[in-house]
Amino acid sequence: MNTDYVIQIKTKHGRTSSYVKEENDWTQTAPNGIVRQLSAEQLLSHLLPPFAGDQPGLSVSVERKRHTKKRRTLNRRIDSSTESRPTEGSKRVDRPSVAAATFGVTSC
Repeated sequence: MNTDYVIQIKTKHGRTSSYVKEENDWTQTAPNGIVRQLSAEQLLSHLLPPFAGDQPGLSVSVERKRHTKKRRTLNRRIDSSTESRPTEGSKRVDRPSVAAATFGVTSC
């Protein structure tokens, strides 16, 4: 989607304006920090001159936004009636833990 990208126009002096797609409009953040809303047509009028080569001092770049991934937490409810328990007549087998197997640790 368009909301996943940031368009940057950089001048030969190093000043950068960035353009981001919001819900319905585009926003321009000027080098001095001022934020303006733009229509798609206005954004296009900013992009076409550097693409056409009419303003050679401008360069255009597009980058993907860095999204922070939301961590999902699993809420598991342990029901005591469904826990694994040895039944009558079954034997419990003690197995070494992964750490014990990996590092050669023996249990006391």
